[in-house]
Amino acid sequence: MWPTKKTKIDTQLAVDNDNVDKRFTQVVSFYEQNSEILIGWVQLLVMLFMGILHIFTSELPLEDVPFDPVPWAISFYVVFTIFRLLKAYNGNLSPAFISLSIIIDISVLMLTIWSTHIVLKQEPTFYLKGDNVIFVFIFIALRALCFQSRWVLMAGITAAIGWAVLVLYALYVTEGSLLTIDYVEYAYSEKIVLSFEINKIILIILITLILSLALKRSRLLLVQSIQRQIATSDLSRFFSPQVAKKITSRKKAFQPGEGQVVEAAILFIDLRNFSKHIHLADPNKAMAVVGEYQKRFVPIIQKHNGCIDKFLGDGILASFGAVQTNETFAADALRAMNDILDTFEKWQEEQGHDIEILKISMAMAVGPVVFGVTGVDNRLEYTIIGDTVNVAAKLEKYTRIEKVPALTTAGSYKQAVVQGFTSDKTFKTLSKRKISAIDETIDLVVIE
Repeated sequence: MWPTKKTKIDTQLAVDNDNVDKRFTQVVSFYEQNSEILIGWVQLLVMLFMGILHIFTSELPLEDVPFDPVPWAISFYVVFTIFRLLKAYNGNLSPAFISLSIIIDISVLMLTIWSTHIVLKQEPTFYLKGDNVIFVFIFIALRALCFQSRWVLMAGITAAIGWAVLVLYALYVTEGSLLTIDYVEYAYSEKIVLSFEINKIILIILITLILSLALKRSRLLLVQSIQRQIATSDLSRFFSPQVAKKITSRKKAFQPGEGQVVEAAILFIDLRNFSKHIHLADPNKAMAVVGEYQKRFVPIIQKHNGCIDKFLGDGILASFGAVQTNETFAADALRAMNDILDTFEKWQEEQGHDIEILKISMAMAVGPVVFGVTGVDNRLEYTIIGDTVNVAAKLEKYTRIEKVPALTTAGSYKQAVVQGFTSDKTFKTLSKRKISAIDETIDLVVIE
């Protein structure tokens, strides 16, 4: 049974969605990789700071400390973090390895906090009363940089369990009752208020949950932003970047018939002799020539703030100042014409006999145009219409009569000069030329 048209369309849409998903995954992976690099460096600096602080706050000479695990733990952590950074730079961090690194991060942090009572010759409850819990929140918050709420949850749960273990250890190894409800006794003795420690654990869990929810919402915004970037990138392949930006940034649906009048420069470009000598002779060669011609000229137009309205076979219709307001649109158009002429000559020299029979034909006109949306609801198009477009099209055909590569009206040339256009070339003036379908005679300027 042959596939129906709908089946073919659905299959193509599935393929397109797969491609979008792959690109989306690649972008997200790029952000997450950079985040893991940032997290690694910050955690490394935090642990080095804690190690230095540990050394300078020790009450005993190093040789008198019964057992100090901090130097060993921090040394191991530095080596492990450097190894993790190398994997992050190479993009080789698997979910299992990230899970392991979170457990190691929190474990080394808890071990460092636990050891403070040894180096300061205090009861185990000492480390519960300090401000060490701040570092726990730093390590949890750092995980929010990776755009994955699961890693924040894992860091928070591990930290809550770790702090609970520190509390239980202090209660277990200390002789006598360590619990009190008297705040003065809590402040001036080794005793602790159990509810304070429970509150810390609850606080760790609550902040973890809040960060996870906030991160989930932020990830949705990130997804939308990346999807918008992908859509804009895709649209830029079919439309000019300025038009693509207008489409993706639109807050309401487009309606056919929307438009605005703007002052702009319209440029028509065409290849003479293309159809006669190349088009029918060799289809593959014809497409290769058109592709190379567009590849060379389109960047020049865009470089000078121009916008490609449409490709007309071997022709190009471009506008300057229509899509995006630009006060130097006429000057930009003339600069683009000059660069295109120079580029075309170089192209002919490079290709030799293959395209030496081709000639370029260009014309530019300045004036008011209507820039807007045409078509029907399911097939819309941004385009430019108006007398200025018609004049530019007629001037492009008129170049063949005058046997010149490029023309513009004298008025357009003067406006370009006013807008800052300068050139070392001498431009010839053609006075009072009669153009087909234009009532009045026009003074023209030859660009060559």
